[in-house]
Amino acid sequence: MIWLYAFVRGVGELPSGLDARPFGSVVAVTGADEPDPLRHGLVVESLLETAEAVLPVRFGERFETEPDLAAAVAPRLEALERQLDRVAGCVEVGVRVVPRGGPANRDDGSAYMRARLEEHLAVEDVHRRLA
Repeated sequence: MIWLYAFVRGVGELPSGLDARPFGSVVAVTGADEPDPLRHGLVVESLLETAEAVLPVRFGERFETEPDLAAAVAPRLEALERQLDRVAGCVEVGVRVVPRGGPANRDDGSAYMRARLEEHLAVEDVHRRLA
């Protein structure tokens, strides 16, 4: 079984147990051992340090044979190349905004609406700063 972790470009040394399978300028990073979600995530993070561009794949992508993998990649090769061009030199940053507690008196409609407005303005501020 071949487990797929990511597509990369310009990859250096891979962590132990992983293989680089080139398809033109796109390299599929694979492993033979069934990963768990944590290992999958750690592999993708490690690739950020050794590759010019990284496109993670959904956890659990697997193929029976090398020809099965090649058959899945071939029709997507041009799209993968464009996506790798787009993310080259970039990293993904996730931001999670957790709203603070609502107004103490939920029976007061104006207090509720003020709290919702403050929450909305805070979200807009985060979006503006990230842009």
